Amino acid sequence: MSSPRLPNRVLDTLRVWPLVAGVAVIIGIGTWMALRAQNQADRARRAQTVVERLHADAQALDALAGHAAVARLTGDLTIGEVVLQFAGPGTLLFRQTERDLDELRELAPGEQTETLATGFTRMLDRIASLEHDAVGGGVSAAVAAQQEVVRPLMTRLEEILQRVGAEKEAAAEEASRRAHIAVLVSVAGGMLLVVVLSLALARMRRRASVDREVRAVERRSEERIRALVEHASDVVTVVDGELRIAWQAPSAQRMLGGRPDARIGTPICDLVHPDDRGRVDRQLGRCLAGAGTQTFTARVAHDDGTWVHVEVIADNRLSDPAVNGLLLSLRDIGERRALEEQLRHQAFHDPLTGLANRTLFGQRLDAALTAASGSDKTVALLFLDLDDFKTINDSLGHEAGDELLRIVARRIASVLRAEDLASRQGGDEFAVLLCDVDDERAALTVAERLAEALRPQLELSGRALNVSASIGLVMAEPGVRAEELLRNADIAMYSAKSNAKGGIRVFEAELHRLAVDRLELGSELIHAIEDGQLVLDYQPIVELASERITGVEALVRWRHPTRGLLGPGQFIPLAEETGAIVGLGAWVLRQACTEVQRLRTTQPGCEQLELSVNVSIKQLRAGDFPGLVAEVLQSTGLPAHALVIELTESLLIEEPSETIGELERIKALGVRLAVDDFGTGHSVLSYLQELPIDIVKIDKSFVDTVHTSAEQAKLVAGIVQLSESLRMEVIAEGIEEAAQADRLRSMRSRLGQGYLYSRPVSPEAIAALLAPAPARAASPH
Repeated sequence: MSSPRLPNRVLDTLRVWPLVAGVAVIIGIGTWMALRAQNQADRARRAQTVVERLHADAQALDALAGHAAVARLTGDLTIGEVVLQFAGPGTLLFRQTERDLDELRELAPGEQTETLATGFTRMLDRIASLEHDAVGGGVSAAVAAQQEVVRPLMTRLEEILQRVGAEKEAAAEEASRRAHIAVLVSVAGGMLLVVVLSLALARMRRRASVDREVRAVERRSEERIRALVEHASDVVTVVDGELRIAWQAPSAQRMLGGRPDARIGTPICDLVHPDDRGRVDRQLGRCLAGAGTQTFTARVAHDDGTWVHVEVIADNRLSDPAVNGLLLSLRDIGERRALEEQLRHQAFHDPLTGLANRTLFGQRLDAALTAASGSDKTVALLFLDLDDFKTINDSLGHEAGDELLRIVARRIASVLRAEDLASRQGGDEFAVLLCDVDDERAALTVAERLAEALRPQLELSGRALNVSASIGLVMAEPGVRAEELLRNADIAMYSAKSNAKGGIRVFEAELHRLAVDRLELGSELIHAIEDGQLVLDYQPIVELASERITGVEALVRWRHPTRGLLGPGQFIPLAEETGAIVGLGAWVLRQACTEVQRLRTTQPGCEQLELSVNVSIKQLRAGDFPGLVAEVLQSTGLPAHALVIELTESLLIEEPSETIGELERIKALGVRLAVDDFGTGHSVLSYLQELPIDIVKIDKSFVDTVHTSAEQAKLVAGIVQLSESLRMEVIAEGIEEAAQADRLRSMRSRLGQGYLYSRPVSPEAIAALLAPAPARAASPH
């Protein structure tokens, strides 16, 4: 645990006092050095003065001795007068000289001073001896001594005095210079430290001001954070190292009921649903072990005994003294899970009839075939197609047709066992999976019961109707695949329909020719691309509020030389199976971009037209598809932002890890991506956000009853709102009635397409639809 930091004010004070002390020390040292240097200068000048006096003393002595000697030689003075001359002034000069020598020794001790003193002593001795020489040896001896001994000594002393005087003068000047320098340095250093001290004090004032502002901001931030925590929809919880609740935000009362402080000390797992505890223990254990932030879902107990679905984000903050535990953020995802459950149910069930859809049926069929492989029982498959449904739908309307499908679904389900499964394959086609069947006879009995259940007369729109269905039956052979079984049942059903309505046909070997025929059709498809037998129609995509056409979806048709015009449903599955879809898809992409760009550049009103092209997942994973898109855009001139690539939802999520990279490369070109037939696969919007999707196309099965079913309308509204929150555009498919469009507009669904606005038409017809009003009036279309 780190030591607490000192307050800034204390730190600033600790920094300033050394500066103050430094100023005092520097000024004191400078003053001491100046005084010391000045004292040395004074002593040098006093020594220099003493040297000057000694020089004068020496000259006076020399003069006195010389005068006495000369006066005696010339007869001006008697011997007694010479003695008196030395006895009076001479004695005074000797004493003065001795005092000066003592003072010089005190002021400037050293070898030069001692040499000078020795010289003076010798000279004084020699001068003193002049008296003796004058009295005892005569004047001539005294004069000779004065000239031969005293004069040289005097000359030597003068040289020494001049040298010592010069040294003392230089020492005095040097000491004075040092004194001045010391004063200047101390003043400059003191001023510098005063400036630094001033800056430090100013910084302290600024720091104090900033500290006050920071504390004010921190107080406001703490108050804001406290308010956010208390009123946030997420519940912040802290658990200790033993996974016991140490603190919980007040917002927990809204989510879980009860008082948050009543749960303090409770093990967090005691609040978790028993089925979720093992998983929560593992996730929190990983977080404690330092595995990083953990995100998971769980059911947490409400105070009223119910369970709340929450998403938990766990972060290890044991090293943070302010937390000292795991920081958990709990978010209520009940509404999201309910919507996901609805979407998941919709993904596996037909919204109109409530029966299983093709996806769920395929999964159950695979499972039944696997189970039957080790059993003496087998699997049978029934494929039903209502007779004359199109006539009923067209004459009585879609609502009557939808009601008929619901009645048929209920009648089919009424004769099946619990282990069997009925599904709506699409349109008026149904499939029934019979599990654990003894033999073909038992399966035929069920088929007959189904046919019988459909025969009773029913009433629709005030009309009495009789309904029948053509049924194909196939028995599973060992090793047969689900796709093959469905195909054979479909072949048997078409055979029954061609023979007589309401009949039952068992798939037999001779019907294999039909399967071969389909394979032949698949091989012919390859030549159809080369021979120019494929054409494109375009279905408009409109803005629901203004009904203005914003884009078109390209739909391929096959003008077969012998079979006539074939829709995509008749040959696209074959193309998928044979691999011809790659070449066919490349042709559709290039042709559609060429035709739409021609419309954009030559037809008035088409300048902003956007193009949607369906792409198979096999195309996406075959070769360099993003490179193909880039090459087509460059060669046709169509702007990348005008192209939308549509992929089917169920195909997108089969192997997302292999798909995301290709999608990202396509997105990098500026092309947008759409998920088609949303709601018919396995995914949910929260999963799709992991893919780089721009547009969600709501499947027609959602739109069919959006205006008549409150539950369906709520589901579609939820998809629209979630799509908006994920920044995805929404397009509603299959709009056939104005009431559907009105309901979608009220949900803020911006775009849609369907027969209400236009069937798929040629490029020329699209140009006519987009032409300005006068041009449309003059157009033969």
